[in-house]
Amino acid sequence: MRPLAATECRTIGLAIDFLSANAIVEDAGYWKMLLVTPPQARVMFREALDILTSGLTSGEASYAGEYYSFKPVRLHIEPFLRPYPPLWYPTDNTNSIRWLAEEGLNTITHYPPMSTMRELFDLYKHVWQEHHTNPNRVNAHVASPKYGIVRHVYVAETDAQAMQEAKAAFADFIYNFNYLRMVNGDTSGRAAYLADFDARLAEGLHIVGSPDTVKKQVQEHLHITGSNYFVGSFFFGTLTREQALRSLRLFAGEVMPAVCCAGQRSDRPAVAKP
Repeated sequence: MRPLAATECRTIGLAIDFLSANAIVEDAGYWKMLLVTPPQARVMFREALDILTSGLTSGEASYAGEYYSFKPVRLHIEPFLRPYPPLWYPTDNTNSIRWLAEEGLNTITHYPPMSTMRELFDLYKHVWQEHHTNPNRVNAHVASPKYGIVRHVYVAETDAQAMQEAKAAFADFIYNFNYLRMVNGDTSGRAAYLADFDARLAEGLHIVGSPDTVKKQVQEHLHITGSNYFVGSFFFGTLTREQALRSLRLFAGEVMPAVCCAGQRSDRPAVAKP
């Protein structure tokens, strides 16, 4: 068997911070860039996950699989959290959600309509209840997994100011985000869909406004989707450092206290700290 190519290492999509006790994020979406089929990608990902978890747990990894095979390799840096940091897997795929819930993996999603998110998270909770006592889950060291939503968030003193500044910055962000789609001739309509800021704002993909407006929308989105975790994307496009920091300060000072106060019970949502 051949060694892992550099591009394959990237597709595993691992974001690991061994020293600061962060989580591990898994992203299989980049497999399509390698021109492999979904069934192949699934097997490759599962093999890579086995290698990762066994290596981090024991400090040594060896493997003999369909795609990867190598002799024992010793890890000289150990993870801060044991047996390894909590695993995260972003998705909006129903089949993936079932597997994530069985294994107790944390998950977040961004683009589906909120009603679809609710269906995904209801499914997650149902499957999780059936499997949460399984001691052999991949994420068995996580007692209460998170299933959350991601939103572009921008806060300013007034709704009008926030809308004007966020819309201008987002136009540059989405141009870069859609660049490869446009260069290669997007026929799916996805690029135009994502570029329509006002329509996506109405659907809830972005949360923009004064502290009061943003507070209400965050609470509403958590309630509608049934999620227990909220992740804000605060620095996008051509927002200046000053704009982004002001937005973060307003969110941390005026939005988070209200949302977190409402979520002090263990069954209520949590907001990721900026």
